[in-house]
Amino acid sequence: AVTGGTAVMDAQLMGSGAGAGVASFLHFLDAEIEAGKDFDAVMDGVIARREKVLGFGRPVVGPDERVPPVQALMRRFGRDQGKHVTRVRRIEARLFAAKGLQSNVGAWIGAVMCDLGFTPDGVHAMCNIYLAPCIYAQAAFSAERGVPRTPAR
Repeated sequence: AVTGGTAVMDAQLMGSGAGAGVASFLHFLDAEIEAGKDFDAVMDGVIARREKVLGFGRPVVGPDERVPPVQALMRRFGRDQGKHVTRVRRIEARLFAAKGLQSNVGAWIGAVMCDLGFTPDGVHAMCNIYLAPCIYAQAAFSAERGVPRTPAR
């Protein structure tokens, strides 16, 4: 369980890669806007090219139930109005209108971390750090419930 969890931890769709991916996209948007391009024009291109934007959509289980509590924490601690958090709201509105995609928790974590000055690599590293204890906790929980383990060879 620990080995499998550690392997998945880095995945773009459900691990630290999601936060890093949205951070990369937000930095890409920063560069495009600083170069004089309009947010909507950039998003039009992204949508027209059918590019995948990490941090948006949840292919298997639908809307992310973790988003409302994370947004509540962002409001409580004054982290809900930063440049990147505001951009995530705009990205979500565009992707929802075009593709029906809603944000997942990775979008908000990545945005807050970008607002705090983290690079995409820094977001990736920090997400791995906070995900690691979850893997061990899940392994212990599974063992307590008697979930069978793969026998040693």
